[in-house]
Amino acid sequence: QQQDDCGPNYDQTCYNDGSVDPRGVRPALHPGLNRFNTPSLVEAADTAPFFHNNSVSTLEETVAYYNTEAFNQSPGAFTSSGKNRQVKLDSSQVLAVALFLRSINVLENIRSANKLDEKALNLRGKASDEMLKLAMAETEDAIQVLTEAVINPYPAALEKLKAAYALQKSALSGFGFGKSKHLQKAISLRNEVRGLMVDEG
Repeated sequence: QQQDDCGPNYDQTCYNDGSVDPRGVRPALHPGLNRFNTPSLVEAADTAPFFHNNSVSTLEETVAYYNTEAFNQSPGAFTSSGKNRQVKLDSSQVLAVALFLRSINVLENIRSANKLDEKALNLRGKASDEMLKLAMAETEDAIQVLTEAVINPYPAALEKLKAAYALQKSALSGFGFGKSKHLQKAISLRNEVRGLMVDEG
């Protein structure tokens, strides 16, 4: 199926049936929506290095790139009707955007780690350990995302995440009530981290 509602002004041809356009490009489209299915930004912070050629190592540098002349003088800086899409962020705004991306990444890691630890609590033996290893990887990702921040406004959160990881590690070598106690405490610590990072009031 072919639709003429893609591109920056929604006036270009796009395809949602997997067909190839005349330039030989097969767009990644979301079936039925006729829009490009772009990657989520939720866990962007733990996918360094960035860009197609891995040329930028930090999230802050990545955000700052969109301020450069190279980007702002590119063909994508203006729509075909001349609407200006140039980005102009000051240094504090660059850090704020990067921090926002880091924060939503950590919160997703916490959500996932807690869910996996809860599953591990309800399993036994090897199945429990495998689930716990996945939860540990999520906690480790959260630690890495905060550790790599140019400015980390959540030092207490980072320490709690490290403590939660240590508890998970102990749980992996334990069993029975001790394992359960360690995992419940790890979940509790990560919930405290969420409380430090999110004002739910």
